[in-house]
Amino acid sequence: MTKICVCCKVEKDASAFKPSKQNSDGLYSYCRVCAAEKERARRAPIRDQINSQGRAYYESHKEQIKQSVRRYLSDPAKAARKIETQKEWLERNPNKTAEYSRRHYEKNGSKKRASARERYAENKEKERSRMLRYQADNLHIYAANAAARRAAKQQATPPWLTEDHLTMMKIAYQMAELMSERMGIKFHVDHIHPLRGENLCGLHVPWNLQVITEAENIAKGNRLLDKV
Repeated sequence: MTKICVCCKVEKDASAFKPSKQNSDGLYSYCRVCAAEKERARRAPIRDQINSQGRAYYESHKEQIKQSVRRYLSDPAKAARKIETQKEWLERNPNKTAEYSRRHYEKNGSKKRASARERYAENKEKERSRMLRYQADNLHIYAANAAARRAAKQQATPPWLTEDHLTMMKIAYQMAELMSERMGIKFHVDHIHPLRGENLCGLHVPWNLQVITEAENIAKGNRLLDKV
C-alpha cells in the first residue's frame, strides 16, 4: 500500500506514515519526515518555554518517570527494541550526535568534572578498583595510549636540554613519589601545558612540570589546570 503525502506530494510506502484513527485509510496525512519538520517549526518559537515546562514536569514527577522507565526496560524485548532504535538513530545522525555531545560538554563540562572529582574522593578505593578492572580488560587500549604518550614525550623533549634540566625533571618525579609516601595519597607529575593538548602541545621541560594529586590529574585530562 502506498500513499501521497499532502505536504511533499511524494507517493510513499505506508510505513512512511504514522497510524491515525481519524483518517479512513488509518494513516496520518503527512509522512513522518514532513510531520517531524512541521513539529520542529511549531516548537522553534517557543522552544525555551517547552524546555522549561519539560524540566518542571520532570522535577515534579521524577520518581514516577524513573519507575516507569525501569518497568519498561525490565522487559527484555522492549529493552532490546529501545537499544536497537537508539543505535539506528545514532547511525543515521552522526553529525547531530557529535554536535549534541559538544554542546552538552561545553555547557556542563565544569559540573561533570567537579562531580567526577567528588565521586573519586568519596569512593577512592572503589574507583581505583574499577579503573584497574577496566585496565585489565582493555590492555590493548592502555598499551596503545602508553606508546603514544612515550612518543609524544620523546618528540616534546628538546635536544638542547642540559644535564641540570634533566636532573630537575628527575627531582620532580622523586618529589611525587615522596609526597605519595608521606601524605598517603597518590601524586602525579603533570605537564602544565599537556603534551597532546586540545589547542596546543607543551614541551617535556622542567618549567612545564608540576606535582599534583592523582584526582586532580585524572580530572584535568589534557586541559590546563586553571580551566578544569
